[in-house]
Amino acid sequence: MVEIIIVGGGIVGAVVADKLQDMNKDVKIIEKERKVKQLNSNRSVWSIIPPLCGDLMEKCLSSIDYYVQLSHKYGVIYKEMSVISDKQIGREISMNKLKEMEPDITVPESTKMYIYERALYLDGEKLLEKVTKSVMINEEVNGYEIKDNKITKLHLSSGENISVNGNVIFSTGYLTIKLFSIKDLEVYKGHLISSSSSFTLNNILFYKGKIFLKRRGSEVIISSDAEKTTDNKINYEKVKDAVNTVNSIYPLSHQILVSVGFRTASSSKKYVIEKIAENALVITGFRFGFAMAPFIVDEALGLLKSGSS
Repeated sequence: MVEIIIVGGGIVGAVVADKLQDMNKDVKIIEKERKVKQLNSNRSVWSIIPPLCGDLMEKCLSSIDYYVQLSHKYGVIYKEMSVISDKQIGREISMNKLKEMEPDITVPESTKMYIYERALYLDGEKLLEKVTKSVMINEEVNGYEIKDNKITKLHLSSGENISVNGNVIFSTGYLTIKLFSIKDLEVYKGHLISSSSSFTLNNILFYKGKIFLKRRGSEVIISSDAEKTTDNKINYEKVKDAVNTVNSIYPLSHQILVSVGFRTASSSKKYVIEKIAENALVITGFRFGFAMAPFIVDEALGLLKSGSS
């Protein structure tokens, strides 16, 4: 018997599955996307930059430790590196030091640059594939039934139903608002931009609000600014701004690929863990979902356990 059903196979769902399997729980993930590459979580630069986590910075540092261990466990490539920025995220570095660390980055001489010496990148797509492959069911949940304050069935878009005999965790990301009426949730759109460069890039750069780094070989990935919208069309002005910003300090090729991704953020909380039934809860709402997933999942599992004891 499946003890816990996880709805949503992105990074939060994968972390839930990993932690539960470590507890010898029988889990299944229900995910509408047929291929891991299509998951919304993959519209991310898969980096953790602790200073961007604000007052949850220590949690983000703990997440780096968790993901390093997880990468070893599943044989996934990761890189611990520094992040260099024009924002005051750490100690100031001289132009000479910048050139020593990043010989092909050229910023205006008047620009103050700063460094924070612990950040992380990992191959998130490969991680999702390895964590979820043995427990994934490719279906879309579009409804559920509640009886005596317990979810008893999940309705699938195929017309079939899945009986629920244990607990359900919804890690449905930006699709949460389609299933639940949770206050203060807002959907934001961003772009993952892939380009290439023959020039050296050793660290994560966070410059004028854009994050970019080298992923594999010559591939450079860039995040654009997010905007509050559910429109899934490419915003070419946002893409142009991101590419031009990076290109102003680091040479890119002329070819780019763009994909659109969404995240759900809470306007009044740092994240949302909401119990919707005695045996079910929703995890969503934090804009640094990848960085905060281990901590949020631990809190959610604690809530679920206390409710079932």
